[in-house]
Amino acid sequence: MPQPSPGPVGHHDSLACFGAGEGWRPARFAERGVFLPFTTPFLLGGRMRRAERGGAELVLAHPAGAEGVYILPWSAVPSLCAPTLHDRALWERAASAALPKLCPAMARRAARAVAESGFAGRDAARAATAAEAARRETVTAIHYGLLLDLQRRIEPTDSAADGSPRVPTPHTLAETERCVRSALGRLRQEGGPAPTVAMGALGEIAGALEGCGLSVEGARRARLPRLVAGLADMAAEMHEAAAQASNDAQRAGLRLVAESTSLALRCARATLDAAHALLDDPWSLLRRWPEERGNILGRLSHPEWTLDGWDAVRALWRSRDTEDGTAALHDMAQLVPPMPAEVAAWTGCDAARRMEALREGLRLWRRATALPTDAAPAAGRLAELTARNERLRALCA
Repeated sequence: MPQPSPGPVGHHDSLACFGAGEGWRPARFAERGVFLPFTTPFLLGGRMRRAERGGAELVLAHPAGAEGVYILPWSAVPSLCAPTLHDRALWERAASAALPKLCPAMARRAARAVAESGFAGRDAARAATAAEAARRETVTAIHYGLLLDLQRRIEPTDSAADGSPRVPTPHTLAETERCVRSALGRLRQEGGPAPTVAMGALGEIAGALEGCGLSVEGARRARLPRLVAGLADMAAEMHEAAAQASNDAQRAGLRLVAESTSLALRCARATLDAAHALLDDPWSLLRRWPEERGNILGRLSHPEWTLDGWDAVRALWRSRDTEDGTAALHDMAQLVPPMPAEVAAWTGCDAARRMEALREGLRLWRRATALPTDAAPAAGRLAELTARNERLRALCA
């Protein structure tokens, strides 16, 4: 890993030509971009999005806490800072793997692949390997659960003592697939989808549900519901810490981040409930699949978009006992993402304006409480922050 450098003198001025303006507010999540876990301190909170003319571009908050963002090509980054080898590999991998269909799930898999290669150290590599193995196991388990649920609904064989349908439960995934495929073949005459189409749809739906889990009741151990629970705990802990804070500045920062977290959680829970509601009638879902595939997969991706980047905020909070707590809170404030207006159509909650007000409060708080060296930290401090960011990779693989 190259030694991070603070960048040329006046590098903030060098960004001026890439400014999106003080009034930049993303209307859509795709416009906001997907979070990439950069380890270079200057790139903290950076997001990737599709450029209008093709390729990818970086969306970067003002490093000194000024209003607005910068939107620039990756080719401009080396003139502003010295990206780590991890960040160079991450950008290349994400741009090639995720475009043209850019989404948080694809970006996460790209980040894991880079971490598995050892660019962020051994702990991050082990965590990424374990997380990817867990992802594959989860998708298989969800696929099996979808097959069993569909079989129960379309092929009841007899009744239990209480009158409910009883379906023999095969012992293997292959046996379940064979039974469901046979049942789908019989239902083809009733206007159902072809068995090949239906089985392919179940596989895609299982992959899209990896983060959400299979149902509201059974998803407590799934990745996104676990993140929601962790963020809820974090918000409660921050409110408690604010009540015990020794000064008004620290109290204000803690409460602003906690309120932003609670607002994001409200939207995330609504999108999770909507995703699980799609599974209430899997047979109807499969019949609509040929015409509504894009819409269905889009709705299943809403929780990923809503929570994108929040695992990094939580990782910083979890590391506060071993790192500089004040610096961690400053970085948490910087990482709180905007909430695009699109979220209202997804959740019925007009959270965009409230989140922007909270983010403006966080921006002003960061500027008011920043140390004189924060705008251009020394090389030694940059090295410490880079090492910290590598350690965080193991917490949010």
